[in-house]
Amino acid sequence: MCNWSESIRERERIDIIEKMIKANATKERIISYGFTEDEYTEAGSSVYVTS
Repeated sequence: MCNWSESIRERERIDIIEKMIKANATKERIISYGFTEDEYTEAGSSVYVTS
């Protein structure tokens, strides 16, 4: 069950980053909030595919 809750948290973090990207937050700003480059890349690829 731990894996499931971890997966949910990871998805929530990606969703937050996607919203920040859509709001024109810079990569540097997002990373300064404690998100990783990998999370940023994952969220960014999702945003640009669905835009």
